[in-house]
Amino acid sequence: MKRFLSIITALCLALALAVPALAVGSVEVRLQDAPVWLGIQDSGNGSVLVCSTDQGKTWSATTGDVYPFSTFQYTGRDYVCFAPGSSAYTSSDGVHWSRMPGRDWLQETVRFDPTFNSHLCTREIELLWTGSEYMMRQKLLEDPRDVVPHYGDGQRNHMVTFLDENYEIIGVKTFDGQVDAIGYENGTYSATVAGQTYTFTKADWDLGQGLGDHYAVGSAGVLRKVEVDDPNGGGVMARFDFSVDGRSWVTVENTPWTTSPEMVQILPSSGGDFFVCNTYSGEIYTSSDGFTWTTHTPVTGTWHSIEGVGSPMRADYGFRLAGVGYLVWQNVFSTGGMYGVGGNTQGPRNNVLTLVDWDWNEIWSYDFGARVLSAALVHDTWYALVQGEEGPVVWALEDYDDTIPLENWAPTELAAIPMENSDIIDPRFEVRAGHLWANFDADPAYWVDCGEYALPEGSQLWVHSLIYRWNDLYGETVGIVVEAVDQTGAVQYGTGRVLDVAEYEQTFSNTFPTPRYYVTLDGAYISFDTMPIARNDRILVPLRGIAEALDFTVTWDQTTNRAVCTKGDTRIEVEIGTANAWVDGEAKPQDVSSLAYQDRTYVPLRFFSESFGLDVNWNAEANTAQLTTPA
Repeated sequence: MKRFLSIITALCLALALAVPALAVGSVEVRLQDAPVWLGIQDSGNGSVLVCSTDQGKTWSATTGDVYPFSTFQYTGRDYVCFAPGSSAYTSSDGVHWSRMPGRDWLQETVRFDPTFNSHLCTREIELLWTGSEYMMRQKLLEDPRDVVPHYGDGQRNHMVTFLDENYEIIGVKTFDGQVDAIGYENGTYSATVAGQTYTFTKADWDLGQGLGDHYAVGSAGVLRKVEVDDPNGGGVMARFDFSVDGRSWVTVENTPWTTSPEMVQILPSSGGDFFVCNTYSGEIYTSSDGFTWTTHTPVTGTWHSIEGVGSPMRADYGFRLAGVGYLVWQNVFSTGGMYGVGGNTQGPRNNVLTLVDWDWNEIWSYDFGARVLSAALVHDTWYALVQGEEGPVVWALEDYDDTIPLENWAPTELAAIPMENSDIIDPRFEVRAGHLWANFDADPAYWVDCGEYALPEGSQLWVHSLIYRWNDLYGETVGIVVEAVDQTGAVQYGTGRVLDVAEYEQTFSNTFPTPRYYVTLDGAYISFDTMPIARNDRILVPLRGIAEALDFTVTWDQTTNRAVCTKGDTRIEVEIGTANAWVDGEAKPQDVSSLAYQDRTYVPLRFFSESFGLDVNWNAEANTAQLTTPA
């Protein structure tokens, strides 16, 4: 009997050690319709999220990162909590919680958070797991009062949005009204709109599928062309899709142009409207929103003249937003037909750069005597890339106004039109050593790796912010398109990528939490992949990072558990996990131990820097250790 009681006692002790301490006080149940119930309970030190696996008979505290004062839902796969702001938390079992990866679609919902808007906005987000993806519906309603600025309701209210297991958008299905309910059964999806339930299958999705090889970024979103099988037979046809965020695509219906893939193309990103060109007739179609289109037929004597070019022909145009309108250039020529008669007849304005206003009236034009390849307005200077005898030449006209003659255009020594600090260059992103890096909070030193990115030789990185505009004054970034462009500004198709900015912002803040510590060498910031840390009023830095910055070599002596650092005649040894250190064989014990942290070896910065002959100063106001090479 005693043996039995001792076994029972041991089991109870093991369970007590394995399960979080029970909360005290009554439980406010937040979720019942799930295998695990969830609720809030006073633990004596504040309210905590508790869970029950026996339908509320017993409760235990959950673990991990979660915001308890919110609503919870069970998706059929996991548990989700949407907290105030852009934070959300997930759990596979209801017990162990972690923060959901940052997602731009979640960031879109922030302005509807009732806790930020006197509880007069509505924010409902529902997720349903189908077995292979999540269905999501949203009900995002703005403050109904007339005394506040109106930004419109949520853009996804009329959509069922599909997410993969990492909560990334993989497709949408759009309806004519607010989606009030969603469902799934045996391969069939359902959505209830205005009291009526519609069913559909995966074939009815507008798939995410990325940017593809033919797309353009405008002020309203992204337009892409994809080749699909013609439902009426006869080969393939061109389908055009529009997306606000570069992920949720909706097919553009009733377009005014031919569906022949060879005869219609999307013109490169203009920075404003969308432009589609009929390459055989020279017609141009323009749209500000991707759905409503205006047809521009070539007119003799205007910026859109193709006078003297017979059919069959090829037409290509370029448009770039420039202050009061668009810079326009063209490449129009006759192909000569079957027998080549009249082939290569050039368009009358192939050598002309034109500025047109918003109503497409010409403001000015200039004939360069050779074909214009590209153009831009950057910092009050007009640039044109013109074909020269030995290659493209950049021309410039500074501070043009009505008093400066166009004859002041002059060739420069530039190799390409400068785009630095323009609207299409985002200083938060850059390519280094075949990887795309991002920097947030205007941080002077730290970057996060966004993955491999091929930037072809001779091209540069352009970054377009996708901004969902509530009205003429307000909007929010819902995505980023990065792409490589050549010297003429033409996109190197296949390099375009849509980034989920919220994900990388969260990664940045997790990797480099505040307060942040910095190190400079002769005034230049040193960038580490993991941040320096403070221990006992001392700054420790990643060993590999400081070795690269100070140009010393590091080897590892496994027999002594020492890192051996050498530069010139100086040899430093540190014993990891202790304060033991040696300089040129002489013991130099430290007042703080080196340590292993975040899969890195951290060492005292001052000790290493001074041992290698550097002066060290601590700037407390800037949290910066300033290293200086002696004169």
